[in-house]
Amino acid sequence: MTKPLPRSFYARDTKEVAKDLLGKMLVRKLAEGTIKGKIVETEAYYGEEDPASHAFRGRTERAKIMWGIPGTAYVYLIYGMYYLFNIVTEKKGKAGAVLLRALDPQEGIGVMRRIRKIEEPEKHILVSTKKEIHGWWPGKRECTSERMLINPYNGCGIGCFFCYALAFPGHFQTFCQKGIITVAKDFDRVVAKQLDSIDIASCGYLSPVTDPFQPLNEKYHLSEKIIRVFIERNIPIEFITKAFIPQEVIELIKLQTHSFGQVSILSVDDKMRKFLVPGGSSTSILFNNLERLANEGIFAVCRIDPIFPYLTDKPEDLTELIERATGIGAKHIIASVLDIPLRIKEKILKALKNHFGVGIEWNYRKLYQEKIDAYLNARIDYRKKIFDLLGNICEKKNITFALCMEYQLKEGEIVGLNQEFMSSQNCEGINIPIYGRKEEKFYPV
Repeated sequence: MTKPLPRSFYARDTKEVAKDLLGKMLVRKLAEGTIKGKIVETEAYYGEEDPASHAFRGRTERAKIMWGIPGTAYVYLIYGMYYLFNIVTEKKGKAGAVLLRALDPQEGIGVMRRIRKIEEPEKHILVSTKKEIHGWWPGKRECTSERMLINPYNGCGIGCFFCYALAFPGHFQTFCQKGIITVAKDFDRVVAKQLDSIDIASCGYLSPVTDPFQPLNEKYHLSEKIIRVFIERNIPIEFITKAFIPQEVIELIKLQTHSFGQVSILSVDDKMRKFLVPGGSSTSILFNNLERLANEGIFAVCRIDPIFPYLTDKPEDLTELIERATGIGAKHIIASVLDIPLRIKEKILKALKNHFGVGIEWNYRKLYQEKIDAYLNARIDYRKKIFDLLGNICEKKNITFALCMEYQLKEGEIVGLNQEFMSSQNCEGINIPIYGRKEEKFYPV
């Protein structure tokens, strides 16, 4: 049997250790048996010079272990859901650690399944549902197209700590408080039955509140099944995702003229993306999503939604993001600046503080002074400056631009900002007609 690596292996430059760990085995001996996995993905984090590192803010109570003995395990919980396993690197007294991001199981797979505290790939419950497809919720909205909203999952394994759905009631609170995703059992059949009962249909929207291609979808494939239900009836459908788009989805929606895809890319910096969207796909995969859609003639939308003040709002970064998106075929840009649901305000600010320090929290508290309904918004002068910048970039790249759910207060009235900044006919950049039934299928009215 191979011997454990000596501590001297870890008492080296963090990046070199991260590279050399690839292909090594992580072994754990339990009463039930030995489990073993090959290390296939790592991340290197340095000390106070690395903004992405826990050590960036100095020797805090949580991070002080990173200055400790090389070869020590550093395990911590994020978002109340995920335990991350790291190994301390560098010589004692100098901070560093390597995150073991992925393993390829080699031995004891049955034992792994039995001892997992959450059901693979995410902790979840299956519920029968009678929920109905519906249109936009009542209240303020600038959306210029009708939609049928579809959501097979309440809760999301993408892990965005800022997600406004965490403030929603019902099953969303089960997810927010316990990390349990609620899955609408056989929802594709429920949707099919409802579509077969109507004669007029607008475009389907999958999904306004959770990612349709989150990890749990790999188990149930409800999103692919629902898309197939729409395409078989020739009803258009759109999706928004921060994850990899299954090839089956692209093959399906290219069969329907008005179906399209939206890909959310929050930053060109993948380390920043990993903090904001830990369960999503890498930046390179997200750009590849846009390219795959465009190559099949599918209308592709890039969403910079939301922009984080002081973190992802640098003009040069936004310019690079838009240039990369347009260069591979994106036809429209949608953007927003982070708004903060009052119900989870402190949770969001705490996450930012824990990662970037008290300074960023203080900056956010100063910037977020405008309350509109149940949300805090960044000051209107800041937001308009960002939207003016984005509009100018898009104009130069000859691509249309719109905002999502952006408002201001004028004399006590809530007024949408798209009337000032949108360059397209509607917010999603593509005109989709209402469809009517003709026997078994639907056609544009």
